[in-house]
Amino acid sequence: MAKMPKMPMLNPAHKGRLKKALGVPASEPIPAPKLAKALTSPSPKIRKMANFAKVSKTWAHPGDNDPLPTMHTSKHH
Repeated sequence: MAKMPKMPMLNPAHKGRLKKALGVPASEPIPAPKLAKALTSPSPKIRKMANFAKVSKTWAHPGDNDPLPTMHTSKHH
């Protein structure tokens, strides 16, 4: 069986930087419209953080029932 690739992990020192930049409280999730706007930000750092946040939402997270990363694939072959 093929090994699953390791997922990139967020440096703990960087945790919360996107929320702070977007003005979102740390205890709340980033609203979809704010994340969408951040994806088109003129700042490359904000765009990179927003893209990481968007992509990481598709992964299985600790506490989820599925221990493997979620891969969104088309049902059409």
